[in-house]
Amino acid sequence: MDYPQCPQHGVGGADAAQTLTASVIRYGTSSPSRPRQIFLCRFELKSGRKGEHRFREIIPRLKASNPVCPHCGGALEDWNGERVLERHWFPALPVADCLVNLAKGESYRKASEALRIATDRRADPSEPRRKSSRYGEFSNGANAAQWLAETWAPILHQALAPQTWPERGILAVDSLKINYSGAVKAARFGKASVSPDLHEVDESLDPDDPEDNAALKVFKKIMKAASPKGTAGGLPSWTILGAYGYVPDAHGQFPRGPSPGKPWLFRSYHNSDALTWAHFFRQLPGTPAYILSDMAREIRVGVELAWPDPAKRPAMLTCEWHATEALKRRVQADPVLVAQAGRVFHMYGRRVKGLYVPSVGNGPKGCWQRLWHFAEFRRLARSRGHPEIEPLLATPTWRRIMEQVLLKDRTLRYSTGALEEKFISMAQAHIVPRGELFTNRHRTDCLLMLLQLNEMNLATQANFLKAIEAWIAEHGTPTQSRRTDPATKDPTLRAPLTDTDLTMVKLPTRARYTLWLDARLRAMRYRRVKDRYHRDPAFRKAVNRRRVTRLAKSDPTHTYRKTWYRKHAASERAGALERKAKLKAEDPEKYLTLRRDQKRRAADRKKKLTAVMKATGASPEDARSALEAVAWDVDQAVASMEIHDANQAQSA
Repeated sequence: MDYPQCPQHGVGGADAAQTLTASVIRYGTSSPSRPRQIFLCRFELKSGRKGEHRFREIIPRLKASNPVCPHCGGALEDWNGERVLERHWFPALPVADCLVNLAKGESYRKASEALRIATDRRADPSEPRRKSSRYGEFSNGANAAQWLAETWAPILHQALAPQTWPERGILAVDSLKINYSGAVKAARFGKASVSPDLHEVDESLDPDDPEDNAALKVFKKIMKAASPKGTAGGLPSWTILGAYGYVPDAHGQFPRGPSPGKPWLFRSYHNSDALTWAHFFRQLPGTPAYILSDMAREIRVGVELAWPDPAKRPAMLTCEWHATEALKRRVQADPVLVAQAGRVFHMYGRRVKGLYVPSVGNGPKGCWQRLWHFAEFRRLARSRGHPEIEPLLATPTWRRIMEQVLLKDRTLRYSTGALEEKFISMAQAHIVPRGELFTNRHRTDCLLMLLQLNEMNLATQANFLKAIEAWIAEHGTPTQSRRTDPATKDPTLRAPLTDTDLTMVKLPTRARYTLWLDARLRAMRYRRVKDRYHRDPAFRKAVNRRRVTRLAKSDPTHTYRKTWYRKHAASERAGALERKAKLKAEDPEKYLTLRRDQKRRAADRKKKLTAVMKATGASPEDARSALEAVAWDVDQAVASMEIHDANQAQSA
């Protein structure tokens, strides 16, 4: 077997272009307890300079007395022993196999025991040891697997998984809450009660029984660590946030097929509030074109926080299944409304075979048939006396759904089903049965990275070993380490994100977020009132009436309005003349149209001014002030003047 090439002067090395000749020979070993072969490279450059230097392989080999080829079983030279990572106890191939087992859902304990058996090694004396009940020998396998996962999972994820959000793509997002359920407790602790009450659990267990005593200790530890906020039934819980990405083809469309998308990112958090979603979106750079989700408000607010610029913010898409189910829950008692709710969504894109026969056929994007379905649904909901659906029809949620249906593009995706399938295959199979044991957020994220690589069909020994070699060649071998939570604080998976976590990804602190959320709610209320003012005549009349009454009380003689008009009339007139001259020079036809509209508007206002003066006997200046205060509404202006006269008479 030929000696390895020099990483500096060999093919593809840093100085390969300037090298004339390079020869490699063996040059002793290092580390007497675990000797690794060292090589000597003698080189001659094209410039005439000669020299030599020592090196080891990217993943060095141990010097063995009788090495055997793992493929054919033939004898090899003594320097062709096992490939062992620097500062690692186990060989490289079993390490890759251990990571593959973890990616396939194997527990830390079983993956570590398989690693120990494959390498025929006992525990490292310098590591904390624990008695193995299965093999009757000391083994700290759980620690070894955790060290391996925390060391290599981020590196493997960076090398094999997407590292930016899909540009011009669709990102389907959803969350899965992991609870410490009663079924899991009964399965893990035998006689333990399914009730979440610690008192009932205490009474159902026998302290003299070793198994019950161990279960009781675990229960007390878990219940003590539980916090009232963010828990279900008094038991600790945490959440997995996931993203499934769709990348468009060369034509900008999203084709259907057996594997149109892929798992993009999975992270663990304590809860799934808006700040948590914003932190999740900031984990990768880039901006997708669309965010597909259910109707959760936290996701929409998280998108606004993660991408503050509205021009660069992804467009929001609503999952049709979630939207249809939300409508059905509102009108579940009426089968006609339930069928109409399904027709509102599922008519577009694909038909649900045998579910219904639409009375009006489907049409192109933005056609009147799609609008008819919404109008018919609203008419049925109101005519059948369903007060619970009225708030839905008046909220921005309904307008977003209506806009999506009217402008729906069949080339896009409107379902989060693919992401939910990954949640089932990843979390339900490998996380939920032992979900109560996860307390460290970083370690849980590392396990989710490996599970994601397995869902992408990349969790193989060859892929992992290649990624490890590439990382070592560029950055060197990382030191094995475990990231533990401070003993003085709550576990990171049992507490929300801190202000430090938020500021690290350039998000506001929780105090600033509260102020931002209040301002956002005030702006939303203002937009709702403004839309209703232009849409509802009765509401507009009531608002104008309150405005007239308020102005009559605060400024009964119209002194403030007269002063403002005299002060700003000259500047306003000069600006208007300048704009007219500019428009006349650039677009004469538009200027003539504008002049005709102005003359028509002036004539209409003159008639209204005359009507108010005749009805109230007021001066032109007072009549104009009253009309300007109520948007040139004659009835409201007359009422304002009557209230003003009545107040003056009463004060006299």
